Amino acid sequence: MPHMMPMMWTLTLLSSMIILFFTLSMIYFLFIPYPSSLYSLPLKKYMKIKWIWKW
Repeated sequence: MPHMMPMMWTLTLLSSMIILFFTLSMIYFLFIPYPSSLYSLPLKKYMKIKWIWKW
């Protein structure tokens, strides 16, 4: 079945993307709300750099 291979690849890619997004959001929500500006500021800067690098 030649049509099964792209479908499986798409499904795998989609699931991996969802897992990646979920992990990133979990990291974001866990680390950003901390009140310590000394800790959150470099992290925010790092996240911004990471997002710029990604796009």
